[in-house]
Amino acid sequence: MAGLPIMESRTEYESAYRRMLAGIFQERFFFPTGHELLFSRDPAFTWARRRRVFATTPHLRWELILSGILHVFTGVRREREGHSRPLRLDRLFSGDASTFYFNALISDCLEASRETVPPEAWEAEWEAQATQEYENDTLTYSSGGVETPVWGYFPARLHRFAPGNAIYRLMHAWGALAADLDSTAVVLVRLLKAGSARANIPAILGLLEDHVRGEGRHGMERLAYDNGVGPEDRGMLLWVGEKHNELDAGVNLNVLCLLAALAERADAAGRVRATAMARKILAFLTRHIEAGSYARPGFLMFYPLASMAFLWHRVSLAIETMPPLLRAEFDPGDACGRLGRHLASLLERERERAPGNSFDTLLALPLLFRVDSPAAAPFARDEDVHALAEAAFKHAYEFGRFPYPITFVYGNRALGPCAALMAARELRRARARPGS
Repeated sequence: MAGLPIMESRTEYESAYRRMLAGIFQERFFFPTGHELLFSRDPAFTWARRRRVFATTPHLRWELILSGILHVFTGVRREREGHSRPLRLDRLFSGDASTFYFNALISDCLEASRETVPPEAWEAEWEAQATQEYENDTLTYSSGGVETPVWGYFPARLHRFAPGNAIYRLMHAWGALAADLDSTAVVLVRLLKAGSARANIPAILGLLEDHVRGEGRHGMERLAYDNGVGPEDRGMLLWVGEKHNELDAGVNLNVLCLLAALAERADAAGRVRATAMARKILAFLTRHIEAGSYARPGFLMFYPLASMAFLWHRVSLAIETMPPLLRAEFDPGDACGRLGRHLASLLERERERAPGNSFDTLLALPLLFRVDSPAAAPFARDEDVHALAEAAFKHAYEFGRFPYPITFVYGNRALGPCAALMAARELRRARARPGS
């Protein structure tokens, strides 16, 4: 992936997107993540998959039995291809809260879109606040006498949801007290960039090596959820320290961003360890291009296609900014570029069948601009991207889902302006190409 010149000037539209984000932050001095509990069955969570989870995950058996009875009456969730749903946060089984995952993801987008421009005052305030929360609200993973801080989806203490909300107490028990490598990866990227003492590089590498599927200390058991991965796949598992685990492509994109940050900061031995894991993940992701898995229901467990595109763009930026020798060691065959082009082809076909809503389009645009997809042509003016951002700004939309035992969907209103910032960045870069 050849780097393009970094353009320091911001457009008036980028300033507008930052004002949108500042407005969200100044309402409550954090970025609330919306959640909605759904009682219909996720279409990918088939009865065969339910039996697999029941067999492998004893602590969820009662929930699986109860949700199975419920799903007999509620049926299968209806989905519209290419359309994430706006979250209905005024319903009984919904609401918003602070989440480590989205806090860190939003910070990373803000930083990437700034390039060399200093942060605005509110951004610096947010980053200092978020970093302090990451450092002071952790779980712990122990291995070989070494304790490594890890994080769940929700903060354990600083979650900011109404204490009387019974549904949030249930989701908090699932998401805050169980550490996962998806949330841990995005948080650790922020701590590494901040130079935090909590980001101990050798300990982080050990944590990740313990969770390589088929090799690590926690990677040798049967997967809890059958999403079509094979025994040869060596991706990074989701749950920290779990016996029966899950292997998801979207999670592995976030782990790749962490490995990129580690490879740039580690000593020579640490760099070898980080790049070796990165190549295994990239081999897993590209093998499933050939297998046609990304177009198959159920392979993408947590992130739909547009969200995958957004996460891919983050990885692409991380690899592009590496020194050339490190980039060649990390991704010697441009597997990241190949995956981006494949996701673009799937998005193009999806948009032909059912053009996405404003939020889905915004999520996909940074990738589509980056790979010069014809599907980006209708949005090649700043005014076009701004119109999408204005429309998407009205709601928090579904960015991801957890499919079992009961489906809950989640998203953050700040992601629309974040995606618009990244799309505007790609537009500036495209205009800087020779001959454009």
